Amino acid sequence: MHSLTSRLALPVCGALLWFSHAAQAAVVFDQGDVLAETDLLNSGTLVSANNLGTGAPPLTINGLVFGTDTGGITGMSAGGGDFSNQFTPSSNLDLLFSNLVYQYSSSSSLAFTGLTAGHDYFLQLFLSNTANSTGKASRVTVQGQQHNLTNFDAGASTADYLRVSFTASGTSELISFGTGSVGESARMVLNGYALSDLSPTSPVPTPAPLALLLLAAPLWRRRRHMPESG
Repeated sequence: MHSLTSRLALPVCGALLWFSHAAQAAVVFDQGDVLAETDLLNSGTLVSANNLGTGAPPLTINGLVFGTDTGGITGMSAGGGDFSNQFTPSSNLDLLFSNLVYQYSSSSSLAFTGLTAGHDYFLQLFLSNTANSTGKASRVTVQGQQHNLTNFDAGASTADYLRVSFTASGTSELISFGTGSVGESARMVLNGYALSDLSPTSPVPTPAPLALLLLAAPLWRRRRHMPESG
């Protein structure tokens, strides 16, 4: 039984380590339409959320509390005008999507600090521009993996979200925008964003402690069946 358990422990732990590394390496992108406030997902613990652009007000939407801080954003300027006509005027969604910041050269970025290495994070980028073609063919890069934006505001009927799931490899993360071109459609626009930490506050057992448990199990069973002295 001892040798069988030992033989099982190594492949099990190896598989757990592989899945752990695979999960950390994966970045998942999902782009879709924002039709209601519930399309702004409130999951995990909110790390940072901001409404961007000239005159953008603080907001609370579906429990997400948006400030107006532009810290961490580089290569972008606040755009003047109204960039959303999809929602009821002065509604929360209208106030989120009507203002934006735009990329003015070949690249731009959004930096996060104070993250926890190994934690799973969920980033939501909010996109609308009914005024012109800026941003409609831009790109988002996270940990070297890219998502080419599909045309949002199609028919000027919807705004879009881009949801990005990733595992932090360190205490900071740089979200890069743009394709390297200065063409109008290649330059990113961003109306707002929200970053949440999805990792539980109590960590699950890691593969190494689990391996120790598997290896210790036969010793515990053997000791339990040993005759008592006396």
